Amino acid sequence: MQSSMDSAFPQLVHQWQRGSRNLERYRSGGYHPTYIGDQYHDGRYEVVHKLGYGSCSTVWLASSVAQSKEAITTWKFPVNVARSISAQVLLGLDYIHSCGVVRSDLHSNNILFRCPIFGGCTTEVLYGHLGEPRRLPVERLDKNPNGPGVPGYCIPPAMIFQSSEEMVNTQVIISDFGEAYLQDEQRNELRTPIMLLPPEVFFGEQLGPAIDIWTPGCTLYV
Repeated sequence: MQSSMDSAFPQLVHQWQRGSRNLERYRSGGYHPTYIGDQYHDGRYEVVHKLGYGSCSTVWLASSVAQSKEAITTWKFPVNVARSISAQVLLGLDYIHSCGVVRSDLHSNNILFRCPIFGGCTTEVLYGHLGEPRRLPVERLDKNPNGPGVPGYCIPPAMIFQSSEEMVNTQVIISDFGEAYLQDEQRNELRTPIMLLPPEVFFGEQLGPAIDIWTPGCTLYV
């Protein structure tokens, strides 16, 4: 019988590559292998780079006739920008709660920013800013062939840096709903970083919508 610990940490099969998520979860019913050049929505979106990944999702940079999602690393924002970010996060959180959902785990790693400097750029211009994606081989530790659901290569995330002073008219995206749950569900644990855990966790109290005030509050304060 497979234990919950085995399910959370599957046996290592593939050679680890820096910047890549758990390759053992690429299987039927698990992660979907994505390649540079993959197209979605009848060719409207084309994958051009990888931006990062978390416990429940991977963020890819896609060239689009409309717009792309960008993850930006920033430090201290000007006061007016910080106020705008805070307001957008709280408005988004209010909408999430109105849908009967507890977001949980809403911290800086799950708040993305749209980056206008890449709007309308060609793939060549994007690679001029980010560098071309590095394709690292996916190999099994036992040297046997990879399974059909495993990608042929993995890609480290692109590194995007922009001074916070240059960010104006910032638009926020709340991402990664892998830890969200309905408000009528019973939860007794969270996977939130320990420094951002709400008091309810330590006192064994009901984990409801109020936890979505504590964690973002700590994040926005810091």
